[in-house]
Amino acid sequence: MAKEKIFISYSRDDLEFVTRLVNGLRNKGKHVWFDSQIRSGSQWDRTIEKEIRDCDILITVMSETSVDSPNVMDEVSLAIDLNKRIIPVLMRECDIPMRLRRYQYVDFTQGVQWGFNRLLDDIDHPDKFDQNRHHRIKRKPKKKSNNLVLFLLGGLVSIVAFILLVGIFYNEDEDPIDPGEIKSNIIQTEDPLTPYKNNVEPVHNNPGPSTPDPYEEPVNETRTGYVLYSNPFGQVFFNKAEGGYPYVGDILYVMADRYVYNQNLMQTGDIIYQGEQVEVLQIMPVTADGYYYLKVRYIY
Repeated sequence: MAKEKIFISYSRDDLEFVTRLVNGLRNKGKHVWFDSQIRSGSQWDRTIEKEIRDCDILITVMSETSVDSPNVMDEVSLAIDLNKRIIPVLMRECDIPMRLRRYQYVDFTQGVQWGFNRLLDDIDHPDKFDQNRHHRIKRKPKKKSNNLVLFLLGGLVSIVAFILLVGIFYNEDEDPIDPGEIKSNIIQTEDPLTPYKNNVEPVHNNPGPSTPDPYEEPVNETRTGYVLYSNPFGQVFFNKAEGGYPYVGDILYVMADRYVYNQNLMQTGDIIYQGEQVEVLQIMPVTADGYYYLKVRYIY
């Protein structure tokens, strides 16, 4: 039986992630096509349309850039019109487009290995997941309680009774209590332990835990993460002032804005911007698919 053909729809900004995803799928024996295979001089639109028509599954990689890409959304729309199997992959948190919300997506933000295994399961078991069922379960609204009317009536009766009691016990002829009399009855002391000695808890000496000010400037703390030093195509994203190969302890300069990854090589949301510096803490072995990562400390 011929292998199912998979088409990858993505944004160029996510090429690093997509290349790793494609290599992983191919290593598992999947027949994958994405547009880095378009030969020079080919008519891009016609090639893309033909490959979508010929594919069995369209995997669309969702990120904040891809969902805003007209090209990606055109590819998704064509696949929907052709009634292709569509498997959205959530690479980073973003607003999911309306046309993709009815499809159950694979959430790679929960972990690369978990997401990849779930994607393989979705590909191999198309009947296991309902394609037209939204991934979030809509809960049925609770029925209104039949006791609501009785509850409201009871509350109204309580309010009326309270008003009547106030009217009975309140005497307009009485002189109001002088706040000075209350103040004169408070024992004034300079010894902060006196209330505790008398087994009386002070009212104003226990403010409780302080609430941090959200507008207060954060303390400049050391932050570390993993960055992609070079890709399998030989493109290098960091350099040293004196040039040469990086070593532990070197200070590197960022040649272009780079994402920061955690130990599982998933993006954390942090970005090191062009011109900023990092200190090399650890040099990671080159991955099986040719990517080269460094563990670094951000320098502000």
